[in-house]
Amino acid sequence: GMLRSSDNGISWEYANNGLTNLNINSFKYYSSKLYAATGEGVYCTLDNGSNWLRVSNGLPDIGINELFAGEGILFAGCSNLGIFKTTDNAMNWFEANNGFTGNTISSIISNNEYLFAGTFYGSVVRSSDNGLNWTSINIGITNNVIILLSKENLIFCAKKGHGNNNMYRS
Repeated sequence: GMLRSSDNGISWEYANNGLTNLNINSFKYYSSKLYAATGEGVYCTLDNGSNWLRVSNGLPDIGINELFAGEGILFAGCSNLGIFKTTDNAMNWFEANNGFTGNTISSIISNNEYLFAGTFYGSVVRSSDNGLNWTSINIGITNNVIILLSKENLIFCAKKGHGNNNMYRS
């Protein structure tokens, strides 16, 4: 579930009223609201977590793994169905998978004018048009991309697994 602190982490309290699924995978502030990605959709709070409202119109009834806030767009990375986006504060969601399908999204980041998405099945895709179209850029990367991170012009990709070669840099 969701916990919050109003005293810099000295004490914590649950903030789950309205959340019907307490499996929180990601949460982001976007447009002065807090959004939570859960195992059954996206929820929003206007009162710092005291009350949550499901805002998943257009999203499949499936787990949401990742949220990413871009300029005027909120992206949701789904299990098995790729990426969805909203431009109206999560009132309506639309599929944004042109260039790839059927991927479980684990991470979404931006770097300069590009968006990047990593999947649990070993692919990294990139968009230069705010998620309208995606192109695979995973040359040399194998299974289980978990985390993407950007710093200046570098993109880091970490993958789950044992052994060597679990961290990549572009």
